[in-house]
Amino acid sequence: MVAVSNDQRSNGDFADRVQAEIERDAKRRLKEDPVLQRLEREVHESWVHVSPGAVAESASPLSLLEQVEQVSLVSVDAPTGDRHLHSYVKRTARKLVRWYFHYVVNQLNALHHYQNRLLREFNSRITRLEIDVGDEPVVRDLCDPVPEPEPALCELIATTLKSFQGSISVVSCGHGSLLEALDRPGVAVHGVEQNDNLVTHGINRGLDLRVGSPIDHLSNFGDSALAAVVLAGVVEHYKAGSLVTLLGEALRVTETGGVVVVAVADPRTRVGPCADLMQGLGLAPETWALLFEKHGCSVDTFELNGSRVESVVVARVS
Repeated sequence: MVAVSNDQRSNGDFADRVQAEIERDAKRRLKEDPVLQRLEREVHESWVHVSPGAVAESASPLSLLEQVEQVSLVSVDAPTGDRHLHSYVKRTARKLVRWYFHYVVNQLNALHHYQNRLLREFNSRITRLEIDVGDEPVVRDLCDPVPEPEPALCELIATTLKSFQGSISVVSCGHGSLLEALDRPGVAVHGVEQNDNLVTHGINRGLDLRVGSPIDHLSNFGDSALAAVVLAGVVEHYKAGSLVTLLGEALRVTETGGVVVVAVADPRTRVGPCADLMQGLGLAPETWALLFEKHGCSVDTFELNGSRVESVVVARVS
């Protein structure tokens, strides 16, 4: 047992006396000052309200069992009220919830983005398979390539598109004669051709020619990405199902007010062996006009006498 000296004992007594004097003075001021009384009462009530385990000193109408039952409940709700502490808790909880939902939404948007890209890639591959299935590739190999557009046809299409600005896609483009006629300031014109041997000459002349299937090429563009689309060339060698798909893609990528131009020969004018080999391939100008009208387009048809392509169908997208 440690011995306590007289000095230590006297210091302890002095501290007790000072503490007692402070307590007496505090009680006296509390008794005389109504403001302090009100503040102490508010602090006490606030503590009882936010602390489930606290018990008020004042008399309560609740029985002891009811008080125990009340404080035994665990509330999952954040405190509410207009006090500073409650407002701070609510603001913090609101910020955390908002951050969490932003995080979840960003993750969902990223997932949807990659899903859309995957579905678009699947659609592109399926479209290529649909184009290549059947006898279309065989027929294209057996028949002569589609001749280059005649100067009169190039001039007519260039005149039709002279008021348009932006991107124009020519499907298919052959050597690029039509691209040269459409090339002017304010226009970005490019062409796509399935036969890579045909585009070499145009590429050497500085034209923007690309190798690929027409439907696959247009499927890579977003909605309303082009001012105009020109369908020509090898389009004459496609079946009706593939042409309907191609028309749908051309309308999708063309902006409102833009045009889709069809410059292909009438399949009814074919003669010789190609007439037999290409039965069921290509569409007549009247059929193209009907399909465009079914999609809500306004259609104009221009005639070219003495040309291989006797009718040019121009559909304005609305």
